[in-house]
Amino acid sequence: MHRTFRIPEVLHMVLLQIYPDQTQEPSSDETQALARLARTCKTFSEPALDALWSFQGTVFNVFKCMPSDIWAHNWILRRPILRRDWDRAFIYTHRVRYLLCSSHSFPAHANTLRVFEIVRLALPVAHLPQLRSLRWLLYPHPEQFLALAPLLFTPTLRRIFLGTFQTMSQLSLLSALAAHCPLLTHIDIDQPLIATVDSSQVISDFVCGLDHIESLEVAYLDQTAHNHIITLPRLKTLTLKTPNLKASTSRVHLPRKTDQILCVVRTYAYQHLR
Repeated sequence: MHRTFRIPEVLHMVLLQIYPDQTQEPSSDETQALARLARTCKTFSEPALDALWSFQGTVFNVFKCMPSDIWAHNWILRRPILRRDWDRAFIYTHRVRYLLCSSHSFPAHANTLRVFEIVRLALPVAHLPQLRSLRWLLYPHPEQFLALAPLLFTPTLRRIFLGTFQTMSQLSLLSALAAHCPLLTHIDIDQPLIATVDSSQVISDFVCGLDHIESLEVAYLDQTAHNHIITLPRLKTLTLKTPNLKASTSRVHLPRKTDQILCVVRTYAYQHLR
C-alpha cells in the first residue's frame, strides 16, 4: 500500500468521501462501503470501523456482539452474564459518538425494559464511554428511558435532546445528568408533561449546574437560571419553548447583557397534560 494512505488526514478524507456526515445514520450503500473498507487491510480497518460505528440508531447492536448463548431469540436471558462476555462488545462501544433512540430502535417482541435492567446490573463500565450526542425520542416509553439513561450519561457527552419527561422520577434524572455530564454544550429539553409538578424549578436547577452551555432550548427558566446563563461566555442561543408567551415573558426578567446572545421565544400548543 502506498505510504500516503498511512497519513491520518488522508484516511480521514477517504472516509469523508464514503460517509460525509457521521452525525447522521449512514445509508445502506455507505454502510456496505465502510464494511468492505474495514475488511480491506489493517490500515483502513480501524478508521473504517470508527466511522461504521460512529452513529447508532439502537443500543442493541452492542448487545448483539455478546456471545450467542446469552440471549434467546426474543432477548430472554439464557444464563448469567460474565465479565468476559463484554470483551468483544467493548471493541466497538468506544467508537460510538452519536446515539438516536426512537420507536425503531428496539427489536419487536422484546422486553426492552427487562433487557436494560439486566445490562445496567451486569455492565462493569460506562456503556458508551465516548458518546458525544444523545437524542431520545421515545415519548410513549418513559420507563425505558429510566432504565437505560444512567448507562449513557458519560463525561464525554456534549449534546442532548430529551423529550420523554412524564413523571417526577424522570425529572429527577436531570440531577444525575448535570453531575455526570458537566461539559454539555447543546441542550434541548421538551415541555415535561406533568401537570401537577412545577418542572421549571427542576430544569432551572439543572441548568445552573452547567457552565459550558452554547445552545439551550427549554420550556421555562426561573430568574436564578437566567442570571446564571447570562454569565456563560460560550452561550450563543437561548430558546424558550412555552405554551404561554405572555406569562413567560412577564415573570422572568432577562438581564441586559444579551447583545451577543440570540434569544428566541417559541409558543407551542401542548395538549394531554396529566
